[in-house]
Amino acid sequence: ESGMVTKAIEQAQQKVEGHNFDIRKRLVEFDDVMNEQRTIIYEERNKVLEGTNISENVLTFITKEVDAIVSRGSGNSEHIHAQLHEVMPEEDALEITEIDDLGASAADEALNRLEDKYEKLSQQAGGELFNSIQNWLILDVIDYHWQQHLTAMDEMRQSVGLQAYAQVDPLVAFKREGFDMFQQLQGNIQHQIVQSIFRIQPGKMREAAQIRQSQPVQQTTRTNRGIDQTTNGSVAIKQKAKEGEPASLIGKKQKVGRNDPCPCGSNKKFKKCHGSVQ
Repeated sequence: ESGMVTKAIEQAQQKVEGHNFDIRKRLVEFDDVMNEQRTIIYEERNKVLEGTNISENVLTFITKEVDAIVSRGSGNSEHIHAQLHEVMPEEDALEITEIDDLGASAADEALNRLEDKYEKLSQQAGGELFNSIQNWLILDVIDYHWQQHLTAMDEMRQSVGLQAYAQVDPLVAFKREGFDMFQQLQGNIQHQIVQSIFRIQPGKMREAAQIRQSQPVQQTTRTNRGIDQTTNGSVAIKQKAKEGEPASLIGKKQKVGRNDPCPCGSNKKFKKCHGSVQ
């Protein structure tokens, strides 16, 4: 009788261990999805951290953004005009009549104007300063949107478990929805980088750079370590900057009057810009 009890206990233990193994394996499979996305984001950050080919990378963002806008527009000149207007400076934006006249060449014309504007910004600011500000801006945009994405993915991971009741594999649902969300993340990063680059005002770039350089910068804001943390404030861009506004180039301790122009160069009062998120 004791032998039967011992065997029953062993069988039960094997079932429990097998169940626990399946759970661990499942968790690893979920984590693999996030690790693939994390690798891509870290590669983008490392390009910036290495400080090489900054202008080339930005021009790639610009090209992809213009192509995406025209592609989404599907020949609707009003839609294309509205989308281009979000990223192009007012004086360089294509009018609806121009888009109609240019037809399939509208993307090329918009890209040519943006490339010319980008070159002028670089010349007016000075190459080294312009590259530094682009570095700060790109890192801030990536970090902000990545952390928002982590939160959204975590919430989605919790919800896909319910799909098992509808005979849908939660892992398959997580991979499918996670892919769509990551595509959206990359599009948001690209859009805001291009938009913010062309909102830079050369006359205020040096002032913003001096403010930024006067403040101590934690190592976590310039490395990949710590950007996956969403609650402890280790990354400067965790301040909830409004969508579409230029990334912050000011230090936390710099005193700026609420009615003074925001040092980021947005032409808005400080209280209406980055002062509203501090």
